[in-house]
Amino acid sequence: METLVKDICQAIITNRLNLPPLPETCMKVRKLLQDDGCSARQLANTIAVDAALSARILKIANSALYARQQAANDLSMAIQRLGNSLIGNLVNGLGIMPAFSFSQNRQQDIEAQIRQHSMSTAALAYGLCQQHKHLNHFEGYLAAMLQNIGYIAILGYHKLPRELLADKNALISFLSAQHIPIGSHLLRHWQFPEALIDIQQKHSHLYRTHSNRVDYLDIVIAANVINGPLFSASDRKSTRLNSSHTDISRMPSSA
Repeated sequence: METLVKDICQAIITNRLNLPPLPETCMKVRKLLQDDGCSARQLANTIAVDAALSARILKIANSALYARQQAANDLSMAIQRLGNSLIGNLVNGLGIMPAFSFSQNRQQDIEAQIRQHSMSTAALAYGLCQQHKHLNHFEGYLAAMLQNIGYIAILGYHKLPRELLADKNALISFLSAQHIPIGSHLLRHWQFPEALIDIQQKHSHLYRTHSNRVDYLDIVIAANVINGPLFSASDRKSTRLNSSHTDISRMPSSA
């Protein structure tokens, strides 16, 4: 299976996965946010071309959580109210949603299972973050969604072996073993922040301990414990294929 993992990573690098690409608006907003001098007006001008994203930002800015006496009637005001960090999380979150809703028409039951687990775990993370004032609930939601992106990437590879697709247990075993390294490879290619990639890589570390305040990794781990595993132990049993972890850390993440 090591060759298959490397082939999938190469498909990521060359943009040959059968996945919706990140929206151009998402990439432009990220680039703007790298500049500390980026203004709300600059962000608004970039975001305005995406009607769905604009509407979502305005809705959140005027929600009970962020609303003030004066309504945010335009994007610039909404962005100023929410702040650049939250805008970045919203743009990233909305940018990856098409990947989770996109069907490969190959393993629809597994796709639906991944989608449901991602959404429910993210909702739990959102709620858990609200109990800690130093955490942003949208960032917790995004971190929980991204933990399963590796499953989506693998299923988006159009040359998965027929024998793997024909054996559901073997496929689940392979997905479970390789979704973390492949997911982090995809997130780096998409230029997501290293902090979010770190959570994606460590979200299964159930016995993690540290002396600091609760952080987003703690939130995602707790949400997973509450929600339960994506696949049961019996689902992952397979004697036909070797799905041991493949080290792809030295592979380039971009062309």
